[in-house]
Amino acid sequence: MTIVATIILTILIYLIFVYITHPKIRLLAGSLAFLGLIASVLIMMIHF
Repeated sequence: MTIVATIILTILIYLIFVYITHPKIRLLAGSLAFLGLIASVLIMMIHF
C-alpha cells in the first residue's frame, strides 16, 4: 500500500506542476487532483 500512496503523491505533484505551467489545463488538473486527493484519503482509511 505504501507504493500506491507514493504513486498517488507523484501524480498529485505532477498535476500541480501542470496546473502551474499550463493555464488552459487548470480546470482538468484541478478536478483530477481533487479526485486523487479523495482516492488517497480513501486508501489511507482502508489501510489504517
